[in-house]
Amino acid sequence: MTGHNPRSWSWSNDRLVTWGGWANNLLLKFLLDKHGYGTTSSFDAFALEGIKEREEINPDTISELVRNSSINLSLREAEKFREPSKYYRYLSTALNTEEAESAIPITEFTQWLNDCKIF
Repeated sequence: MTGHNPRSWSWSNDRLVTWGGWANNLLLKFLLDKHGYGTTSSFDAFALEGIKEREEINPDTISELVRNSSINLSLREAEKFREPSKYYRYLSTALNTEEAESAIPITEFTQWLNDCKIF
């Protein structure tokens, strides 16, 4: 990571380097896919790949998107943020949904977006 600013987003072809970490980049992937910015083919803790619509993608735009719309992830998507538990499968669907949705790191994601800029 020497020489890289983790608060700076940058483009390399169709790869958006965010240094956001796994959870932030996963949530960013879901948001981009759901709100018509194209389908992200893959992501990791450092970047997202396969993005075609790049003109409007920046931390300010995504932050505004989060403020102005709800983050409606499917249960399957929300479960990706949840810590595994041997008791989760015994919960009702309503409690599974509540557990999964409460694990989505919206506050941390918003704070990260506010700290970032794009170059």
